[in-house]
Amino acid sequence: MRNILFLLLILPFLQCTYSTRHYLDYTASGSLVIHDEIGDIVDSKEREKYDLFRGIEGFVSAELYALPNAGYEIRMITEKGKLKAVMADPLGIEILKDYISGYEEIKRNRAPFEKRWKIVAYDDLGQPITQGEMEQVGTPGEVYCGVGGCCLGLGVAGYVGIGIYQPEGDAYNVVTTCCILPSGLGGAWVGTEIG
Repeated sequence: MRNILFLLLILPFLQCTYSTRHYLDYTASGSLVIHDEIGDIVDSKEREKYDLFRGIEGFVSAELYALPNAGYEIRMITEKGKLKAVMADPLGIEILKDYISGYEEIKRNRAPFEKRWKIVAYDDLGQPITQGEMEQVGTPGEVYCGVGGCCLGLGVAGYVGIGIYQPEGDAYNVVTTCCILPSGLGGAWVGTEIG
């Protein structure tokens, strides 16, 4: 009985390590041809012409690889080494193709393009961050609410379990577990809903 209670007491602490889904969970497939004018490798002239991959010093070339149901990976070669970046929106490839096809018009007025693809911001490379990508990878709200719920559970357990009931032995473990577990799980649920 003591071991089971101990396990139940430890479960909420696992909640405290809750984190967003991240960009490392993927397997890239073959190289992409993003536009007929560019081919499968973006060189420095094409980068300049289409204003791609900003902020990369010593840019030499970039190659794009499709991600299953989640956009693309950019593998860049610079004068100092290799870099990788990920666009995790499931429509990422279509967005990039649309950007290159309509570049001259987009350069004059970005608003229709941003509205069509639900672009909320741009990263340091100038790649769009879309509502779809944010939904795909999660948001910090999940972390804050999950950890907050866990800490709240610890506080409630401490207050209720010790301050009010003043239990001893096994009764202490039961009361504490009954307070922590719902709060930690509730924090996870709230985090996923609002995050």
